[in-house]
Amino acid sequence: MIRNLIKQPYLDGHFYYTPVRWYGANGERIIGPCYTGDQMWEQADRTREGEFIILVEGISDEGLLTVLCGDKSICPGTITLGNIDARYRKKPSMVPAYLRPVISKQVAHAVLQDVFAELEVLYQTGMKVVCPDGKVRQGRPILSGWLSDFMEIVKLFCINKDSCPVCSSP
Repeated sequence: MIRNLIKQPYLDGHFYYTPVRWYGANGERIIGPCYTGDQMWEQADRTREGEFIILVEGISDEGLLTVLCGDKSICPGTITLGNIDARYRKKPSMVPAYLRPVISKQVAHAVLQDVFAELEVLYQTGMKVVCPDGKVRQGRPILSGWLSDFMEIVKLFCINKDSCPVCSSP
């Protein structure tokens, strides 16, 4: 999926291989998309010459639109790359989607672990990818974030629904 997302020619000029810093009129730093954040700067400092970081983002949300007939429901998910300009990244037709049934938390974690199993190895070794400009480059994919609503995050992190998944308050 990662290779397929990166090689799309229409992304030429809209794919960021290196981090960017944005500044306001008063000189204050502006944090925008993933490629402007500290995580990409930190990861880019760890890469070798000629390599770039591939920021993989997961998105999931079980909603009313996913309720099937009877007592079954599914949880749609998408995978996108933080390196892609937001105008292209946010279009529904631009991201691969997967559907998983709503199952126990342990099984859901096993499914997600299987989906992302290769990321750690690929981060260590790197992977050759055809880029939007047609050149072959060495990239290092890393799971940079997960976007979900509160209840989905509670399920993903296996925490009590009365706790906060962001801070340490019980």
